[in-house]
Amino acid sequence: MANPKGKTAKLLSDYVCILVDDLTGVDIGLFEFDPDSTLYCFILNADEQIYMRYGGRDDESAETFLNEDSLHIALERGLEMHEQYNKGELEKTERPAAKFPRDYP
Repeated sequence: MANPKGKTAKLLSDYVCILVDDLTGVDIGLFEFDPDSTLYCFILNADEQIYMRYGGRDDESAETFLNEDSLHIALERGLEMHEQYNKGELEKTERPAAKFPRDYP
């Protein structure tokens, strides 16, 4: 996704995208994911309410669930959910207790 093109680029233009490559200070209570995954994306709002996670893997391949069509669906659904959130139509979820990698031996 270094240089997205076409539909992917258009959808991503409605997002603020960041790359996190060091999880030391990241709240893994909120940003729960499978560390064996090749790629994990979180679609969330400024209030840190996660709408969805994109990524994952199975025993056959690290990229089983990663393809452009599924990414487009996730990005489109994320925009729909954000619109619902802004209209007050999406129930707010309670933030889980904070956990950080540094808290584990």
